[in-house]
Amino acid sequence: MGTKTTLSILTVLAVTASAQADILFWTGNQITGFENILFNNPGLTLNGPLVQGIGSTSSTIVEFFDAGENIVGTGGAATISAIDGDLRALTIDLQSSLLAFVQYQSTFRSLGRGVLSITAHSTKGSSVSQDFNITSGNNQIGMIANMPDWIDYIEFTSTVGLEDLRQNRMVVEQVVPEPASFVAIGVGVLLLAARRRK
Repeated sequence: MGTKTTLSILTVLAVTASAQADILFWTGNQITGFENILFNNPGLTLNGPLVQGIGSTSSTIVEFFDAGENIVGTGGAATISAIDGDLRALTIDLQSSLLAFVQYQSTFRSLGRGVLSITAHSTKGSSVSQDFNITSGNNQIGMIANMPDWIDYIEFTSTVGLEDLRQNRMVVEQVVPEPASFVAIGVGVLLLAARRRK
C-alpha cells in the first residue's frame, strides 16, 4: 500500500470517528454527582444579552446568551429568565474551552403547552437534537455524554414561552484529546514526512 493510500485511509478514519456524537437525553431528575449553577457571585454579568453563572463547587463560569433579548440571572432558586418573562431560546456554554459538559439538567418552567427543542453539540463537531412535549409548570430535562464524548455547548428553542430555567445543574470535566484527534495528528505527521521526502 502506498503512502497516499495510507494517508487517505487514516483521513477517512479520523473524519468518521469525529462525526459521531454519543449524547443521550432524559426527562425527570436523573443527574448524579452534580454541582448547582449559581447567579449570585460578585463580578458575574447578571443581566443583558449575556448572563454568567458559576459552579457551586468548581467555580466554573457558565455563559447564557442568544436569547434574542436581554436575560437576567438571579440567585436563591438560581434562575435565568427573559426580561419580559417570555424566554423562547438560549445557548448555554462554558467560558473555558478546556472544559466541557458531561451532564446537564435544567427545570424548564413553561407558561403553557408546547414543544421544546434541545440540541447538544459535541466537542467532536457533531450534534444531537431532541424535541420534548412540555406542559405548563416545571419540566425537568437533562442530557449525558458517554465518554469519550463531551458536550461542548447546548442550544434550545421553545414554541411556548418559558417563565425561567431553574435548578440548573451540571457535571463538567477537562477535555482530553480523543483517539480521532491522535489519528488526525498522525495524518499531519505523515504528510509532513512525505513532503520532506520529496
